[in-house]
Amino acid sequence: MTTFAKKTWLSIAIGAACALWLQYGCFSPDYGAGKIACGANDLCPPGFECNSADRCVQIGTGGQLDSGVPSDATGTDSPIPQCEQNVCSAVGGQCDGLVCVLSCTSATPCVNVTCPANHSCRFDCGRNGCDNLNCAMADQCTVNCTESNACKNDITCGTGPCTVKCGPENACPGNVNCQNSCACSVTCGDDACSNAAICPGTGNVCKANSGCTITAPGCNTCTM
Repeated sequence: MTTFAKKTWLSIAIGAACALWLQYGCFSPDYGAGKIACGANDLCPPGFECNSADRCVQIGTGGQLDSGVPSDATGTDSPIPQCEQNVCSAVGGQCDGLVCVLSCTSATPCVNVTCPANHSCRFDCGRNGCDNLNCAMADQCTVNCTESNACKNDITCGTGPCTVKCGPENACPGNVNCQNSCACSVTCGDDACSNAAICPGTGNVCKANSGCTITAPGCNTCTM
């Protein structure tokens, strides 16, 4: 075999091996549109952004979710249901796409409010705006406590993703319980949380100071 033929054969063999490696040896994660929950501070993979349902969607898609996004913590392929306005209005909210949004102020407080079953809720709590919020039956829940004494007493999460943001001092003087959540992010500003949140996971693996994190191993099981 000539030197030229040997080099040609070797090039073909290397090319075939590389093709097989590329086909079978690589892994490209399927983030999809809304297949993963947003992280702390609305963190998402590159090219994605956090939408109003706290799911990571491709930038420029208008926040649309794939039809196969899990609607609960079981990992099934059921689509997330649309927000039903009559159901959302019954608890004082307005539908914003897939999310039932409740604006809670001292003039229109959210007291002993339960997020409707099979809905995603977002509570925007001003000063003295929220008192005892229950998301135990919700698909997912976000609570924004943006002022002092914004979120009094308990915030109870369900099995779905749960995000609680406690901003200024004494924003969350009550308790946050998300021990059953598949992914719980609780962030506390300086002296914002009077009590440490009850986080999911074994021991203190999902704790982050007074709050909870979803970035530690085993602290985000929603997409498994």
